[in-house]
Amino acid sequence: CEIMERAEICYSALPQHDVADQDCVQADVDMGPEGWIVTVSGRSPVTVEGFLAAIRTLNHELLHSLMLRCQNFFYVHAGVVAIGGEALILPGLSRAGKSTLVLALLQQGAEFLSDELLVFDPDNKVLLPFPRAVKVRDECLGYFPDLAQSFVGEGEGRFLRPGGLAGLQIASEATAAHIAAPRWQAG
Repeated sequence: CEIMERAEICYSALPQHDVADQDCVQADVDMGPEGWIVTVSGRSPVTVEGFLAAIRTLNHELLHSLMLRCQNFFYVHAGVVAIGGEALILPGLSRAGKSTLVLALLQQGAEFLSDELLVFDPDNKVLLPFPRAVKVRDECLGYFPDLAQSFVGEGEGRFLRPGGLAGLQIASEATAAHIAAPRWQAG
């Protein structure tokens, strides 16, 4: 279905595993009598109304399932980019401007770790990549006119297609070095 196609676009840069792998996170989205049913391994099925709500729920459930499977790491809701192996961490609530700032920094040559989730490996004291496709909401599209054709979806479900940003480099790891808390305001 289109929702699963959108999820594939969103998570295509993450390491892929054989579906027979027992540690692999599996997901399914079906239309039921009361709405979209989102099922992700390790989580209870969730029923929601509306296409965009199903995309948002699938993303939420996938993130939680992954975090539950990798409890040896610490997670923070943040965008993260690296320059010269040093990470700039952009923590914040939804709509703070994390993804917008991450995308702007990527256009300037920063390396990508994530626009959504800081992953800290305490054993090695490094940040690890979680390169989900960058999400950009309607009100921020105007900042990226040259990328307009590279997005798929709309609103909460709009992501930059894989390969949509020429020269994108994904960092293999980075050292936490700087923190800036973005706060976006319309206008």
